[in-house]
Amino acid sequence: MRAWTRKLYTVQEVGFDYDLHAFDIINKIGDVIANIVPSTIEDMDYIIECLNGGEDVDGWEDGMGNTIRVPKSEKNNLGKLHGELNQLKEKYDALKRNINIEKAGGDLARLCNLNTEFDETFDVFFDQDQLRKKYDSWDTEEDCPLITLSNDEMLSLLDEQDLQSYINFFKSYFDELEAELDNLKSDNPYEPSL
Repeated sequence: MRAWTRKLYTVQEVGFDYDLHAFDIINKIGDVIANIVPSTIEDMDYIIECLNGGEDVDGWEDGMGNTIRVPKSEKNNLGKLHGELNQLKEKYDALKRNINIEKAGGDLARLCNLNTEFDETFDVFFDQDQLRKKYDSWDTEEDCPLITLSNDEMLSLLDEQDLQSYINFFKSYFDELEAELDNLKSDNPYEPSL
């Protein structure tokens, strides 16, 4: 399978449906940030022709109705910041799990329900008007956010400064969650006191 390397990403041809191949767009730290899934061999051949011609995939459709967005700049620190963010996400998952266990108080059904709840706290960061405007997710005619990009899609586009802001936001939220867990543990009558 072929690969086309650009300054900020690589397009990797991947097997899909016999002779029909799809294309993964992979950022510099190795994350697949988008996929192009052609519907016909002719579409696939046209994509290959465009890639061979050096075209940029930013703004292309992915074959499923989504617009592909790739990072607009490369910063040396982005890989380090993404690594730090991944560590925070792991700690967050463990912390949320512990909070849910405390909230459930031994009720397995309640624990299952708590584990499926969506945490909307991160929407506060990604729904900031200046971020939506900066990363092309703003309706200039209506002067309001389009909300066409998911939080994960927005995250993959953040430059170094915005990614650092997100990490700081994440850390402050993490501190709030740790305090919540401490409060739950101190209120739990089943927790033995030391």
